[in-house]
Amino acid sequence: MQISKNIKYSADVLKQEISKLKNDLGESAKADIQAAETEKQRLSMVKTTIQYLKKAGRISVVKISDGIERLAVRQAEPEKQQKEAEKKLGPSLIICMALCALTGILIMGSLIEVNGYDISFLKVAQGLGDWNAYLGSSDVSGMVNFLGFICFLQWACAGMYFFAVYSLYIKKDSSMIYVTTIFVVIIFLVLWIISLSFNSSMEDAMWGYSVIHAKMTGKAWASLVTGCTAAVVFNKRDIIDQNLSGTNQEEQKQEITKTIPVCNYYPWENIRFVNIGLEKDDKTSFYLEYQLPKGMRLRGYRHGWKKDISVKTDIILKVFRKEYIILDNIFNIPWEHVSGASQKLVLEHMPFGINEIDNVEVIIKTIEMPDGERKEVPNLYAVSGMNSTELARYRSENSCSNAVCRKEKTDEIWLCTCGYVNDNSSLACLNCGSRI
Repeated sequence: MQISKNIKYSADVLKQEISKLKNDLGESAKADIQAAETEKQRLSMVKTTIQYLKKAGRISVVKISDGIERLAVRQAEPEKQQKEAEKKLGPSLIICMALCALTGILIMGSLIEVNGYDISFLKVAQGLGDWNAYLGSSDVSGMVNFLGFICFLQWACAGMYFFAVYSLYIKKDSSMIYVTTIFVVIIFLVLWIISLSFNSSMEDAMWGYSVIHAKMTGKAWASLVTGCTAAVVFNKRDIIDQNLSGTNQEEQKQEITKTIPVCNYYPWENIRFVNIGLEKDDKTSFYLEYQLPKGMRLRGYRHGWKKDISVKTDIILKVFRKEYIILDNIFNIPWEHVSGASQKLVLEHMPFGINEIDNVEVIIKTIEMPDGERKEVPNLYAVSGMNSTELARYRSENSCSNAVCRKEKTDEIWLCTCGYVNDNSSLACLNCGSRI
């Protein structure tokens, strides 16, 4: 009986210690344990995938032919500078700037007239005493304050339109024109209501008859029309530029931009390059579209990574019967995003058109993590069994934009379009979640 009590006592103590240990571990340790379980599951899937691909003859050794031609590259301009350089002062922006400037000038003239006398800040320069003499009243302090308020609003409205002109000239894509137009419309409505209220109050004070009458001027209404027109022109600038220049910018962009699938991949690596994007105008630039596992973000935040993942690659382009290679490209991959595009590189010379490329292979050579861990990638990769043209067609027909291979099924396993093998008991892919 004593032994049974001792065993029970020891079991209770052990449970308390285990509970205490769990609390001491905290959420961070629990996350690490979960991450370890996820990684274990991923490695098991990778092992099964490699065995399947090897049996199917889809694991290939990297081979660089002797007759391959090298293409030289250089760093592209910083993205911000490049975007600013691409912005042009088109016909619509010139029209919009002219309308804003005209609106500002009109507003500087006068917005309200009293008995035919224009009220503007140019008139204020003559002194408020002239107003007293003109109106012939000894008690016009309220009127003077009202007119001074109008002049202040004129300064503000005109200044905003002139600033909108400057903003359009510098930024080429400023929302200041919308803010200015909304502000001016509100001011005009307020002034119109004030002028009506003023006339009504004067008539009440003079028993239905008043020698003093205020109204909005023709210049005021004209400035309102030109200001609103400027906002409409800015909003429809793309359509206006297309009609004036006779070209469709979207169609023109499609002609010089192309995304080509990468037909090889590395199931044993976390980094996946899905496409290569090429842009051709006066120069030809390219970038890689990538995917990372979602756990990479959590790992980065947990370990306090400060840098991007650095990947060194060779890119092989096949054009008809000839091959070209771009050697030792270093791409910086932000770990904060599970998918995205690398920085752009510029080809010094491209002896073929972007629509002539039949196949693209991205050979990963080294991967350097933000914590300094660096590894050489084996000279092997998996292939999709299709070239880039066929893979693009398969993606389009099956509505799977990131597919790296065809979906296949055997008696025991099935191969997902993301390139990983799953057991038939799994109705959804353990890697990407795609259904069987």
